[in-house]
Amino acid sequence: MVNLTLQSAQHKREMAGLKRELTMLQSRPNLEHVVAELEDHNNEMEELLRSKCAEIEENDDRSLEWVPSHWCSHITNFYFNKNAERK
Repeated sequence: MVNLTLQSAQHKREMAGLKRELTMLQSRPNLEHVVAELEDHNNEMEELLRSKCAEIEENDDRSLEWVPSHWCSHITNFYFNKNAERK
């Protein structure tokens, strides 16, 4: 009977230890889930970056088309106005 009581006490201690370990393991974040979320977020950010780069390149192209004609007319007007003032 004493032997059974000792075995029961030891069993309870072992079970309590296993429950603590299980609780500790369950409280840790699921790293696979975290990695998957980070990869998804990274892919979204890469797509956003590609989109913004394309948008910037389009704006650069439009600006480069606009600048020469716009500035040529301003320079021409400035030049003729300066020459007209000198005469």
